Amino acid sequence: MARGDGGGRDGRGEPEWRPVRDVDMMTAVVLEQLGANRDQLRTLEPARRAPHLLDDHTVERIKQVFGQQRDDLWLWIETGER
Repeated sequence: MARGDGGGRDGRGEPEWRPVRDVDMMTAVVLEQLGANRDQLRTLEPARRAPHLLDDHTVERIKQVFGQQRDDLWLWIETGER
């Protein structure tokens, strides 16, 4: 879902809405991202019990990446509704 030059909900431009024929591709992207997120959660799980395992830079990067995914969730919801 590439972004155009308009004014989207998040201020980064209007999304380029995908046609229905791309639903298989979009489903594959979501499933791949879900799998990657689950793998990352398993990797980070030891830090829950021992937070000193992660440095501040790593924690900030993790928050940035997963925050971006959270902020883009509306794109997937809107696309599904369309």
